Amino acid sequence: MKSAAVLISAIAGLLWPLIAIGILVTFGRSFLELLRSAKSRKFALKIGGQELSMDEANEQQRVLIQDLQSKIVQIESRIEAIGSTALTPPKTEIARREPVDLSKVLWVDDEPKHNSYFVDTLNRLNVQVDIAESTADGLIKI
Repeated sequence: MKSAAVLISAIAGLLWPLIAIGILVTFGRSFLELLRSAKSRKFALKIGGQELSMDEANEQQRVLIQDLQSKIVQIESRIEAIGSTALTPPKTEIARREPVDLSKVLWVDDEPKHNSYFVDTLNRLNVQVDIAESTADGLIKI
């Protein structure tokens, strides 16, 4: 009895790899063709109300990262310039202002796709962004 249970368990253990190999043999070429064709396809993303190709989205991310890196270098150089001098800011009176309502923003840009990540960030902060592609269009929307 035990030997039959062991035999069934061994067959079940071998069955899954055999099924996987059968699927690969049957659909392998179709799967490889699908992967090859995916390289040439242009995928589009919708970011900040704009439709961007993957290349455009990657370029925007590259520019944002480059900008952040340069700002970090500027901050580091300012910190080094201060050195060991007084690290505490001088005591000054901070002017108190009324809070500004930023629930709506008009974004004027002739290439709005270039700012899709900024617009998306504002949208996530519950800011309604209206986009104008020219000054004339912006003045109409104001």
